[in-house]
Amino acid sequence: LRPENDTGKRAEKLFKKYGVSPNVLFYIDQQITAYNMVSTGIGLTFLSDTLVKKTGDKANIRYYAIGDLSARRNIYFYQKKNKYISLACKRFIEFSKE
Repeated sequence: LRPENDTGKRAEKLFKKYGVSPNVLFYIDQQITAYNMVSTGIGLTFLSDTLVKKTGDKANIRYYAIGDLSARRNIYFYQKKNKYISLACKRFIEFSKE
C-alpha cells in the first residue's frame, strides 16, 4: 500500500525493523484492491484481520499473522455531538464492531 496509507507506514516500519528490502513494482491505494489482486495471484500485501473476516477467506491465499506489536492498531469513530447520523453510517459502525 502507498506510504501515505497507515498500513503502508506500518509495513515500512516492519521492513526497516527486520532488515527487509522488498522489490515494489507499484503501490495500491486501498487494502481491498490489494486483497483482490493477491487473490488473482499478483504479489503479496499486508491486510487487516477485519478485512479478511468481513470478505471471507479465499482458499488460494496464504495468510500469515504478524506477531509484532507495531502491526496492531485500534479503530476509532468520531462524530459531532447532536449531529444527524445517517442510517448507512450507523450500520457501518455496527458492522465494524462485530
